[in-house]
Amino acid sequence: MMPIPQTVPLAFYNKNISDEQVFTATEPMVEGLKGALAELEKWAKALKTIR
Repeated sequence: MMPIPQTVPLAFYNKNISDEQVFTATEPMVEGLKGALAELEKWAKALKTIR
């Protein structure tokens, strides 16, 4: 396991859930997720070679 330091800010996430129970992400959430997924992709490619 490797730590991924990028974060997805989810402060007060319940405010982003509509009456129809649909979650709508804010721009900081989307950007944080993009960073975390990009870092995860880097590690997945690097670690795949040693499996």
